Amino acid sequence: MKRLKYLLFIFIILLYFNCKDNVNKTKEKTEESIKQHQTISNKLILKINNKKYFNRNLKNFINSYHLDLPNLEKNDKLNSRIFDFFVENKIVLYKAEQEQLNITQQEIDDYLKKTNISKDSIIQNSIKDSIKIQKYLYLKIYTNLKLSNKEIQEYYNQHHNEFTKKAGVVLYQILVKNKEKAIKIRGELKNSPEKFNEIAKQESVSSEANKNGLMGYFEKGNLPKDMENVVFSLKTNEISPIVESSYGYHIFKVVKKTRERLIFFSSAKDNIKDKLLSEKFQIAYNEYLSDLKNELNILVFYKNLYFTYKNKKGEQSDEIKQNISFNLFPDYYFN
Repeated sequence: MKRLKYLLFIFIILLYFNCKDNVNKTKEKTEESIKQHQTISNKLILKINNKKYFNRNLKNFINSYHLDLPNLEKNDKLNSRIFDFFVENKIVLYKAEQEQLNITQQEIDDYLKKTNISKDSIIQNSIKDSIKIQKYLYLKIYTNLKLSNKEIQEYYNQHHNEFTKKAGVVLYQILVKNKEKAIKIRGELKNSPEKFNEIAKQESVSSEANKNGLMGYFEKGNLPKDMENVVFSLKTNEISPIVESSYGYHIFKVVKKTRERLIFFSSAKDNIKDKLLSEKFQIAYNEYLSDLKNELNILVFYKNLYFTYKNKKGEQSDEIKQNISFNLFPDYYFN
């Protein structure tokens, strides 16, 4: 019995020191992890003349603008494009600050009010930098852009396809799950077409039933082909044959039809102006950014980034942009 107690005592002592050793090892690993994280965060990734930026600055930038992107930590390509954008952002910001461009608190407040962003939900310095960049580009580039009425008119004349409204219909439907029921309803509508709205409200299982079956306005190309062929062959207020789909059995009624038509120049003019100014601005911005890169002493330390940088080689132009909003400047001065 004494030997058993002695062995039990030894076992408890060994267990204690083993647990203590494991705790110490875990603590050491945690401390090491923290040190590694701090080391990575403090690595230099960008230098513009005497201005330095570190991984922590990039992460703050991402947290301010792109925190909602899914699986960002694992996507080196997406991180790389954000970093490219970060570099552009800081180059323009450097120049704006070099020229002592000031932003007032009133400009910040006006922007927050215009965009319905709460003061508590975003870092004030990030907003201030964004507005400063936009104001600088507006004054430096946008105000110098020239666009004549002749250019706008020529664009309209050469791109009529962009300003052609397709034929369309205002469409109602009754949707039921049972074919026999659909046949019965259509038979009733042949004799009393004026009952369509009433029957749609009572019998249709579609989400539009509470609106008397009103689906809305559809242009050619918006509906599945088998439905479109039937719908666009109908006369106004004519009841369609039964159309079967994966949803059930449809009966359609068209209450209004519009023909294909060209949008008048007077209606298209403002949109054309915005489009052409945007294109001119992008060209001028790229040229100006290129000049800044030649003017300033810019060093990029790709190997210090906390992810593996991927260049743009082989990328489609919109491959990344469709996943991220490269909004260099919020719509404040440009509206």
